[in-house]
Parts: sequence; C-alpha cells; structure tokens
Amino acid sequence: MAAVLAQFIADTSRQNVLENGDTATILANLKASLAVSSPPADSTINAKMTVATASASATFTAVEIAVKSALGGPTWLLSGFNKTIKLATTGADGLDTGTVPVNGYVALNAIFNPSGARALLAVNANAGVAPNVYGGAKMLAGCSASALLTVVPTNGSSQFRVCGVLGRRVPIPLGTFFTVAANIPGQNISIAAFAPANAKVIFGELSASCSAAANITLSVNSDNASALSQQNLSTFIGSVSAVFIGNFANVLLTTPQSIGIGANTTAGTPSFSYYIVGYEI
Repeated sequence: MAAVLAQFIADTSRQNVLENGDTATILANLKASLAVSSPPADSTINAKMTVATASASATFTAVEIAVKSALGGPTWLLSGFNKTIKLATTGADGLDTGTVPVNGYVALNAIFNPSGARALLAVNANAGVAPNVYGGAKMLAGCSASALLTVVPTNGSSQFRVCGVLGRRVPIPLGTFFTVAANIPGQNISIAAFAPANAKVIFGELSASCSAAANITLSVNSDNASALSQQNLSTFIGSVSAVFIGNFANVLLTTPQSIGIGANTTAGTPSFSYYIVGYEI
C-alpha cells in the first residue's frame, strides 16, 4: 500500500495535479490506483476446512482473506482468520436466516466490521450461484465487507457432509452420478446432487466392464452439444472379470450442475459408471 501511495504522489506531482489543487482528480486517481492494487473479493491464502464426519459445525482457517464492501469497492485484508461456523445457530458464525437446506448446499462468507470484528456467515446456496460478496438482506449490524469463501454440501440432517476445503477446491467422498448397462450416446447429465451451482470445474472417476472381450471408450465433457473440455479414456477389455478404472480432472462446467458424457463398447453388454470426487468454485 505504501508503494502504491508513493507512486501515486510521484505521478500526480508530475502532472501538476497537486499544484492545481484539483481535489476531485486527486481522489479519483487515488481510488483508481488502489483498485488496481487490490486483490479480488474472495481471494484467499491457504484457506482450509475439514469435515471428517458429518457435523453441524466446522472450523475455517486462512492465512489471509480479502473482503470488500461491494465489487469494485474498498478492500480489507484479514490475516490469521480462524472461525468456527455453527449451522444450528443464526447470526455471527451461524446461518444468516431461515434453515439449513436438507441434502443441499451452504455458502460460507467471511464478514467484517471495520472496527475489527470478523465472523463467518452461512447462506442457503440451493437457489443458485452465491455471489462473491454477500448479497442477502441479513448482513450483521456494523459489518460492511464480506467475501465468499466456499460452497459445501449438507446431508439429510442439515449438517455438513464429509468434505474438505482447500482454497477454491472442495474434495468429497466418491459419489456415483450415473451408471448404466448399455452404450451411452452423447448426453447431458445432472450432477446437482454432488456439485453446487457455484462449481466451475469437477474432478472424477470412470469405470467400465463388459460381458465380452471388447474395445471400450468413455468420454466426459462440459456439454454434449459443444464437447468443450472433453476428455476420453479408451482401452481393450480382454476378460469378462476385468474392470477398467480411470480418472478425469478439470472438466469445465459451462452449464451449472450439468456435464456431458458418452460411452461405447464394440461387443457384449457393458457396465459404465461415472463418479465425482470433488469440485472447484
């Protein structure tokens, strides 16, 4: 920040802005200089959270978090962030309003009062994409800055499901989102049960077996119509007892909570399964 101010003063001095006493120009240039140097809202360093067993509470830590009053607005950097969110409560370090969704998702936001107070605020994220800066009507009194930290899944008891958070990535236990015993023409499949609307990228696993020796091919992509971000896995299965397993990563989601798939075998009756192991918001 000191370097930014020093450079600004040097630049404005050369332009004779200070000599002309143009206060409005000075402030406008200063705001622009600071905006360029500010990290985006929701920028974090070494952000982590682990839910080892289903629970109504979890602790979120980060070396640093950038929060803003609004997109394009002033930025505060919160260092040494360490807060525990409790889904059974409302308010600071709890839910903003209403109830925790069943088998859904909650967004976790860092909120900040310029006097120094900081907290977590959970928000029901089932309705759509959670914004980078808290957009609800239940911001706590005195808090004027916030940042989206992560979006994580909940279970049938309105608790956090087993998951982890590392930066923008959320690893989850292996979950099957599609399985079939036939060839699959290119099609789009909903993954809403395993990835929130905020998910931009998913990671997963594929498996295949067949009732006869055959060549098999499996594919996964952003969308069946465009086949963007497509990844293919092919092999020859020479035994009816053989199972082929492969992984895919960094498949971009052009449509929230939807992914394109396809699979084919040259003989016999196949068995294809698609799994998700995590996503990135």
